[in-house]
Amino acid sequence: RLDDGSVKVQQVFTSPGGGAFGSGHHSWMEGGAHHTQSFAIEEGKWVKRRYCVWKLSRE
Repeated sequence: RLDDGSVKVQQVFTSPGGGAFGSGHHSWMEGGAHHTQSFAIEEGKWVKRRYCVWKLSRE
């Protein structure tokens, strides 16, 4: 958890054959919605991928 209340997570996925890749996510609440930015981690550098906004739906 970061000082601004957001969450930043780094994961490394490995296969039995020895391959591996890293991914990361940065998530936060803003304007009543949950925002998340995903990243590929390539040689230690965070490269932006998908960005999603989850809004509460009231029926």
